[in-house]
Amino acid sequence: MNKTLSILEELESRIRQLAEDYKTLRRQNEQLLNQSKKDQIIIQEQQEQIGKLEARFREIQAGSPAGANKGSEGVRIMITEMVREIDRCIELLNR
Repeated sequence: MNKTLSILEELESRIRQLAEDYKTLRRQNEQLLNQSKKDQIIIQEQQEQIGKLEARFREIQAGSPAGANKGSEGVRIMITEMVREIDRCIELLNR
């Protein structure tokens, strides 16, 4: 009888521990899902920014009016700045 009682107490203790573990894991899962959603939004914004920068870069390369009025030195500076910004975005995406 004592052995049965001991086993039941052990099982109850284990069930309580598993229930606590489940609650903890569930909270952690919710936090990770929320963080993942935030990260996806950031990635999407960065991809849009990269697309805009690439479009600007193509315009400048093609000699469009947006870059033509600034002269070759200005265009070179703009391209350098855009490449740096693209590199920063890519670095953020890789984190």
